[in-house]
Amino acid sequence: MKKIIFLVISIILLLIIACKDINETNITKEDFIITCTIDGIKKYLYLKEPITDLEKEFGRPKKTKVIDEYNKMINYNYNNFNVDFFKDENEILVIRIHKSTCTTARGIHVGDTFEKLIDVYGKNYIKQTTYDKKTTIHYYSPVIYKGPHTCGITFTINTNNVIESILLDSSYGQP
Repeated sequence: MKKIIFLVISIILLLIIACKDINETNITKEDFIITCTIDGIKKYLYLKEPITDLEKEFGRPKKTKVIDEYNKMINYNYNNFNVDFFKDENEILVIRIHKSTCTTARGIHVGDTFEKLIDVYGKNYIKQTTYDKKTTIHYYSPVIYKGPHTCGITFTINTNNVIESILLDSSYGQP
C-alpha cells in the first residue's frame, strides 16, 4: 500500500513540475502573429483573426476544402500558408507555414536552422521525433482569447537540422 501511495504522489509531483515548465515559457500572444511578404508588400495574419479580415488582407484562397464534415472545419490554402477554421466560428484556429516568405513575430521562417530557432525562442520546449526521423519542437503558452486557452507553436525540423514547416495552433484546449 505504501508503494502505491508513493507512486501516486511521485506521478502527481512529476505532472506539477511538467506543467510548471510548460507554463513558464516566454511565448506571448504577440508570438501568434505571422508576417508574409508577397510581391514586396508585408501582410499580417494571426490566430483567432476573423476569416473576413484574412480575405481582405490576402484575397480568396487558391483552394478551399472541408477537412472535417462533422465539425464543419474548413481549410484555406494560400501559396505560402494554410489556415483552418470552424465554419460556425469563422476565425483562424490553425496556421501552417510552408514557405520562407512568411515569418514568425520573432523573425523565424522556413529554411532557418535548428540552432537559430533555439537562440531566438529558447530551450523551454518539448521535442519529439516523427516516424520519418524528423524532429518537432513544441512551444506552448497559456494565452487568453475568449477565456483561458493554451496555444502552441510547432516547428518541424528535417534531418539536415533546417526548419521545414511552422504550425501555430489555438486548438490545444484548456491549459
